[in-house]
Amino acid sequence: MNFLLDRFPLETFNDLKIALGELGHKVSLGVLTIASKSKDLEMNIDHFFDRDVALGVVTKNIPMILSRDEIKEASRYEGLAINVFSRYDITQGNFSAQEMSSHYYELYNFWLYQTKTYKIDFCFHYYAPHDPSSFVLYLVLKNKKIPAVFFDLPFILNKFRMLSCSFQHRSLLLKNKNEKSKFNFFEGFKEYQQSLLDSKVNSVPIVLKFRTEKKKFNVYLKYKPKLKTILKLIIPSPHKAIRKIWNYYFGLENAFFKISRNSWASKKNNMSKIQYYFFTKKLKLDLLLKHNRYEAKCIKNIGSEYIYFAMPAQPEGSTLPLAFEFRDLSLVLKIIREAIPVEIPIILKENPTIFEVRNPYISGVNYRSPDFYDELLKIPNLKFISTKKNSHELIKNAKLVVAINGTAIIEAVAFGKAAVTFGSNWYDYIDGIHKYISINKLKNFYKNIRLNENLIKPISSKFELDKDMIVEIKKHNPYQVDIGSRKKLVKSFINSIYKFEEIDNRKWDV
Repeated sequence: MNFLLDRFPLETFNDLKIALGELGHKVSLGVLTIASKSKDLEMNIDHFFDRDVALGVVTKNIPMILSRDEIKEASRYEGLAINVFSRYDITQGNFSAQEMSSHYYELYNFWLYQTKTYKIDFCFHYYAPHDPSSFVLYLVLKNKKIPAVFFDLPFILNKFRMLSCSFQHRSLLLKNKNEKSKFNFFEGFKEYQQSLLDSKVNSVPIVLKFRTEKKKFNVYLKYKPKLKTILKLIIPSPHKAIRKIWNYYFGLENAFFKISRNSWASKKNNMSKIQYYFFTKKLKLDLLLKHNRYEAKCIKNIGSEYIYFAMPAQPEGSTLPLAFEFRDLSLVLKIIREAIPVEIPIILKENPTIFEVRNPYISGVNYRSPDFYDELLKIPNLKFISTKKNSHELIKNAKLVVAINGTAIIEAVAFGKAAVTFGSNWYDYIDGIHKYISINKLKNFYKNIRLNENLIKPISSKFELDKDMIVEIKKHNPYQVDIGSRKKLVKSFINSIYKFEEIDNRKWDV
């Protein structure tokens, strides 16, 4: 079979290429992360860099091959793709609707051409395909029924990540039929549950802990290599040192967002590092003011009976695109309000990362519009609570916990609370988690829970997962896995080739 490897770190890419070669397969095409451009590449296969595809740098001269049926199929997910693109619009106003639509079909045509040219039979995405390049590639693969497996976003019990093959049915690969491949989830869950019960600190998702750790990184260690380099240059060659310092501050920043109405690939969207520095400082100030405005709308006292809604960070892969039709918080909250008696308040806690400049891409810092919170407050008996409020306490005291997806759901189960999810996740088929189907079914679920909390079922030891589809990740950053995890990940990808063939036709759903 001919394989396409999408957005793998270079080391894992090479490991997987070797493993597939030993099985008689061929890696025909690769997509590498932009970080790999700075490394010494010894690539003997055709490849692209993800950023060059996403920006449209390498898509312009591809022959147009889209048929009427292919355009019709592509149009089904155009709206979702445009939402994915918009996370890179720093002002939420630099993309025109026409530009996003044109860009989408250009990317779609590009990936259709590549999959046909290289006769791709199977694709491995390193990370859940939620950036413009990977997501459009993923849509092409689904539409053409080319198998695609990806390393998914959520953590299982704060220790493991899983392989998945569909956004809408993320647990398909996890279902275990082989006794030899049984993962002892129940024991791990009991340990996880106890750690939550023993915890006296606020709930902080594992990804946020990673970000916090990065912030606390020793400044000396961070700048030591740069200082050493500069000092080495200054002594024998002052002019080289000056040039290096100049390039560091005034060279182009490797950022990925739109700052103008010029085309996405235009150099006019670039800025120097010093411009970028002041730009991010202004963003931090704007977000601080936005945070203060949010806190001013928060209530102090909640009451004894309430619904807790854990707001997701947006835009992030967990909702864009993985939540699909439930990516719109307003829509979800109006559904909840219709199903739950109006006298029961819905308590919302904003995700604290909304008020941070979260990564080098500054993705979506203005995704929440200035009047976003005011519009939500128009929903009857909806209240905000401070981001400083302990999430564990909010969950434990709630009548019902609701989230699009995310850790709040499994935390609710651990605390013995009823939970409702709108998205898809690894816990989809755990007893006691209600997956939203209709307003009437949600009404009945809440009515029954209110009358008899004993209806909430604890996790059974019969809940089984396939250990071949699960990888323990010791570092929270998926692009910095240790050697042991990397080897296990490669093995899991290889096993997924055979597992994919065993599962039902839901695997072809996006």
